[in-house]
Amino acid sequence: MVFFFIAEKIYHCYLIRDYLCNKAVRRRKDTGKWVCDFYYNGERIVKTLKFARTKKEAESAEAVIMNQVFQQAYGFDAKPDKRFEDFVIETFLP
Repeated sequence: MVFFFIAEKIYHCYLIRDYLCNKAVRRRKDTGKWVCDFYYNGERIVKTLKFARTKKEAESAEAVIMNQVFQQAYGFDAKPDKRFEDFVIETFLP
């Protein structure tokens, strides 16, 4: 009985640690799919990682998703390619 109490306390410590460390990847018990779940700017973002099979794959997919959110937030979106002729006509000559 004492062992169960200690094991339960250790389990709760791991849950608290994961919460405080912003562990955003978890596996759903009902479907078995990996889910990326985090908050950005007060908004909850939840994405199902359809093709992730392992925790390592899910964490790398989470990094990609968080990187996309970061790039959108700070305006690092890729600029469309512009032909040199169009640049000269639109920007350089006028």
